[in-house]
Amino acid sequence: DYLAESANATFPVTGRVENVDGEDRMVLNGDGIRPYRTVFTFQQETTFQGDTISGKALDPRVTLYSVMEAALAMNSPEVGLLCVMAEECAMDVARKAVIYLQKTAPNLQLIINADVPWIENIGDGRLDLPAIRVFEGRNFIDPMVGIHAADVMERKGVEFHLSAARSGSQTLLFTPLAPTLSIALPSDGIHQPCYKMSLKGTQRCVTLLTALA
Repeated sequence: DYLAESANATFPVTGRVENVDGEDRMVLNGDGIRPYRTVFTFQQETTFQGDTISGKALDPRVTLYSVMEAALAMNSPEVGLLCVMAEECAMDVARKAVIYLQKTAPNLQLIINADVPWIENIGDGRLDLPAIRVFEGRNFIDPMVGIHAADVMERKGVEFHLSAARSGSQTLLFTPLAPTLSIALPSDGIHQPCYKMSLKGTQRCVTLLTALA
């Protein structure tokens, strides 16, 4: 249920693709389904083999892990962490976050947004290497800030690359608040029941985020 507060409230459903009014749609079956408030995810175990992480919904989970590890490593009252679950279908959530920051954090010095694009959507993409993106979709993301940060990171010996992405995030909404950086850690596949990411890339992302902060 959308308002469930514990995993104990989950229940199994089965899904199949059916043609409904001329369109292919996912149809769920199971006891307890409630229209407009039952949400589902794929039953897919996350596995680790060598440097490869395989699983579902890795994009928010691996990114969140990287950001949390960086924030814990900084251990500073000057570094804050805001989690915004704002995929393509929920951009208004990101707008709410912007308003929240305007009211509660008027003295922001830097915003770092971390996201996971499909590796095919980022220039010179490598699973084991995070990127500073100065361009997302059709929008520049503070290129002077990103390029300057890239120079500093290169001098520090941090492993990353400067790049641009064909896909977008919600970073643009935050750019009016403070100098903004867009960090990308690619995945092999996106929005699928199972795809892959890199353990080495994840650790390098933590290192990059920590160094930037």
